[in-house]
Amino acid sequence: MKAAGLLLIFLACSGLGLAAGEAAEKRLTAMEQVEKLIQLLEGELRCSYIPFPQAFRQVASRMAPPWEAFLLKMARRLEEMSGERLRKVWEEEVDGLPAECGLREEERRELASLGKELGYLDLAMQLNTLEHFRERWGRQMEEIRRDLPARKRIFRYLGISAGLTLALILL
Repeated sequence: MKAAGLLLIFLACSGLGLAAGEAAEKRLTAMEQVEKLIQLLEGELRCSYIPFPQAFRQVASRMAPPWEAFLLKMARRLEEMSGERLRKVWEEEVDGLPAECGLREEERRELASLGKELGYLDLAMQLNTLEHFRERWGRQMEEIRRDLPARKRIFRYLGISAGLTLALILL
């Protein structure tokens, strides 16, 4: 019975290490989705010269959850035009993203800050803003992408080590 308990402790700690590695990978995937969203939005605005609500709807059709719902809510709220500015709607919808979306708090803040620069400038300035955001975001993603294999390995080893240590202590 004791051996089964020790084995369960070891497996649980190892599983936590693997889960932490998967969370790091999910973060990168979420950031890639945001980059795609910004790139598609930039393309819609550059080529179609359509207003934001229509651009959000066009881009939403090519995005996976939760980004599809995010863009559709943005479009719906802007079309209702209840006197809210794009900035406020954008920030509220970024805050409303589910915790499972994969972004950390600092990435959410950076994404929310993008809304401050959209909706009130001319098209060229908005496209410039989106391009600069995408470049900054891309640099962060490259750093995460570079560190990801080492992080996953460290999380896995820490989980296994913690499991072995606890099992040995409880022996």
